[in-house]
Amino acid sequence: MADDGSVPASAPNNNNSGLIFSRQSCPYNNVGVLALYWQQDDFQPSCQKESQKIVSLFRDEFHYNVEEFPISSEADKCEDELAFAISRFKCEYNSMGNLMIVYYSGHGDRDRTNNKAIWAAQKVGGATVDWYLIQPQLMHAKADVLLVFDCCYASSAAKARDDLEGGVELLAASPSGGQTPQPGDSSFTHFFVQEIRQQLRDKGEVRVGELTGSIFKQTSQDPVHLILRGTSRISILLRPLSLSAPGGGQQEQEFTVANSKGALTLTMLIKSPPDDQAIQELGNWIKSSAPPNVMTVRVDQVVSQSNGFLDFLLEENQAGTQGRLLDHMRQEDKGAVLATLQSIAKLTAAPHTSLDMPAANQVEIEAILADWEWQIQKLSSRVWSILKAHPEFQEATKLEQLERNKAAAKAGITAAAKLQLLSRDLRPLPQGDVHFWPRREVKYTKLLKETDRYVTCSINGQPRIIEIIQLSTKEKALPLCERKAAIKKVISLLSSPLPEQFHVCKCAGFTAETDGGQGWYGLVFEFPRGTDTLAPLKSMFKKIPRMPLERRYRMAYRLAQTIMALQSIGWVHKGARSENMLFLSSKSSPDRLTNHEAHPDDPWLFGFEHAREESDNTRKEVEFRLERMIYTPPSRWGTPQEKFSYSHDVYALGVLLLELGYWKPILSIKRELRNVASADEAHEILIGVSRGEDLAHLMGSPYAQIVQKCLTDRNYHNDTLPQFQRLVLDTLERLAVNTATRDVLWR
Repeated sequence: MADDGSVPASAPNNNNSGLIFSRQSCPYNNVGVLALYWQQDDFQPSCQKESQKIVSLFRDEFHYNVEEFPISSEADKCEDELAFAISRFKCEYNSMGNLMIVYYSGHGDRDRTNNKAIWAAQKVGGATVDWYLIQPQLMHAKADVLLVFDCCYASSAAKARDDLEGGVELLAASPSGGQTPQPGDSSFTHFFVQEIRQQLRDKGEVRVGELTGSIFKQTSQDPVHLILRGTSRISILLRPLSLSAPGGGQQEQEFTVANSKGALTLTMLIKSPPDDQAIQELGNWIKSSAPPNVMTVRVDQVVSQSNGFLDFLLEENQAGTQGRLLDHMRQEDKGAVLATLQSIAKLTAAPHTSLDMPAANQVEIEAILADWEWQIQKLSSRVWSILKAHPEFQEATKLEQLERNKAAAKAGITAAAKLQLLSRDLRPLPQGDVHFWPRREVKYTKLLKETDRYVTCSINGQPRIIEIIQLSTKEKALPLCERKAAIKKVISLLSSPLPEQFHVCKCAGFTAETDGGQGWYGLVFEFPRGTDTLAPLKSMFKKIPRMPLERRYRMAYRLAQTIMALQSIGWVHKGARSENMLFLSSKSSPDRLTNHEAHPDDPWLFGFEHAREESDNTRKEVEFRLERMIYTPPSRWGTPQEKFSYSHDVYALGVLLLELGYWKPILSIKRELRNVASADEAHEILIGVSRGEDLAHLMGSPYAQIVQKCLTDRNYHNDTLPQFQRLVLDTLERLAVNTATRDVLWR
């Protein structure tokens, strides 16, 4: 769905918004895994090695978001730090439709007073934590919770049962009075990982309740599976977030209105408001009881979320400000927010008779529901862009309060606060190393050339994109550990659940030219579902010499939306060029661009080797290549006179809009650009092109005016971000809507 600015209504980049059940996909919107072990223990090998098996399993084969947390071995700190880590983890994933997996490897014992679970760093002496005091945080979660404990007396955690609704399950390596083997090839973790991989290969999914019997057959251990909450439900089901057919084949076909054999539209009357609890109960019922013929079920929650926005904007002291948030806005911002609220009110004021039409007209039904969702996301981005510039939300403490704000969570804007904290270094980066793939594990689809920038490969049977980054002689000499530290922030940001309008692929880690990390390094990106090949925008100008107007408007809107979404979390890209805009598609499907389908794939933004926070005082990279300098203002040519800022990304957007308007590489629009004598001369030529009759004739005067503003407006900073974004995105949105159906724009 499109939106007007920076951030979305929800964190996960999930196209199945409102989907609560899908037979061929992961049953959860988002899955977080927290792997716990002691910083120092007395095992050989250490429990950290066991944790790494879990990390590899869930990150590489299930594509879940995985974080390791080494528990401090200092007795006076360990319990508080662990409780805080659990609290942060819960805050990030505690939403209806999510799953939280908590894994622990280490010593376990029972409290001598009440026989409840405690954990220890050493068999004798050392630090301990009273796990039974921390576990209740997870027992009251809205999300489903899976506890996997590889320790002695592991099932002692069952003492913390709860009678609330929802699913919490414990998979314990041993009974409450039992022992478990040490780390290694005989451990519970070893057989747990082995059995999950086997079931994933055989069936494409894993039912947690079925694991204990399979593990018991392979070992003398007596693992225990207990349902601590939600005893009326069937056991938790694990599927990859990007599911491949068993054996690493092609992805299963996604069931949609277009390719299903039929669809039913049901009206369900409920006696209480459709709040989170009601939707979760419905989801649990469907997941546990749906017959095999039912492949996909959607529940729309837009009306509930619109009520959340009303609370956040209009109720006293709900947004973390004194009084109503609406009263703290500038007049023009307030007008934009109220206009969007009015649009939502019109959509939800009365039932739509179109919703009663036969299933054959399902596309029209989806258009109405899409309109609701689009307006909500538009409101979400407007509110966030205002909050980002608000003086009260500049400090980490205020952003953290916003992240925990219940009204903000209902309005769906807490994800933006999380990204802002990470991008501005207001929150420590996740502990542990970024993932590094040795050369032997990366199978490239072609022989690499020195000029390659983006290549495809296979890692563990999954298609991946490698963005190759060439380094200077000085940088090549850096040890691998220093190289990792330099790129950790970029990878951490790009591996976070990103909103759809960022239109940036998820980064899974990095690789290098050699196993020792010398030479170039490459960021490893996951392909979006259903894609496995790429083509840069730069190459599409020649491949498809004539591109329909509505397609170019859509591309322009999408690129502007992505660049400004990054800016909304305080990030500058520094590489917005046509070579870094990639079209992703499937080798097995027809070329959508060539066939001019109504809703083609959009370009995805890459080129993050220099991306950073806008206020970061990093070095000014020297650049003398004309094909790159042309995307930057004169002050950035050669040896830069100023550090990169928001306005420089906006300038690059203006050059990209020129390319889309003429559908030519920028240096081919005016031959004089190839032989300019100075940066100022190049700038004047670009301004002349934007003001000339040709661009207005090809794309219309509003489009040409947007290009001019991008190329000339230097008074662009944090305070003016909301107004400038509305000007650019609203204009491009109107152009796209007026030249295509709503289905074309928002599909």
